[in-house]
Amino acid sequence: IRNALIMVAERAEWSLSELVASARQGSPVT
Repeated sequence: IRNALIMVAERAEWSLSELVASARQGSPVT
């Protein structure tokens, strides 16, 4: 269970940084 939780957290963090990156590029995220 712990491993699955860590995997989900890592994916959430990755997608969050992706959002930040695209926001910095000026592309609207919807």
